[in-house]
Amino acid sequence: QGLIFDLDDTLAPEGEPVPASINGHLINLLADGKGIAIVTLEREEKLKDRLWGQIPAGLRVNLHIFSNGGGIGFGFDNEGQVVPYFRHTYSPEETEKILDVVNSQIMPDFYQHLPLDYKVKLRLSQKASKSRKEVAGRIQRALEVKGLEGKVVLQTARHINILKFDKAMAAMYLSGSRRWLIKWANWYSPFLRVRVNTSG
Repeated sequence: QGLIFDLDDTLAPEGEPVPASINGHLINLLADGKGIAIVTLEREEKLKDRLWGQIPAGLRVNLHIFSNGGGIGFGFDNEGQVVPYFRHTYSPEETEKILDVVNSQIMPDFYQHLPLDYKVKLRLSQKASKSRKEVAGRIQRALEVKGLEGKVVLQTARHINILKFDKAMAAMYLSGSRRWLIKWANWYSPFLRVRVNTSG
């Protein structure tokens, strides 16, 4: 049996390490032999300090992390060293094709492209952000018409992410490859005031 947790503003506030109380629960689950997967928009290189560096090396073998919006997956060997699973990133050519689609749906003056290899990130102007859901929907439909890989996801009030592999896909990968009984974690944390379910 495995449990999937979302790190972002669920296990920990954005940009901060997992609180000691929550980390203690994770360690107890790992010590009981439970598999734990954590998905996050956070970048891979920041997660040692925020998350897995707090887990004893001998327990990390049951820990699976899907970072960068789900596009980079990795776990750990028996010594607690990182074992890569996959990296779904965009080539410069793929990014250019996606931006051509974006430009067909929104004027270039209304957004800024923030270059990253694991996603196409758009920062909308104040004016364009008022209709960001509509803009995101148009971009998603246009990508599908062109046959381009990309899941359009809203982030904050002014950002749109286009990901080759997102959090939901990461969960499906884990479920299919490891035959887990996947449940999105759901315990109650008074610290974060969030409900997550670990029952069943």
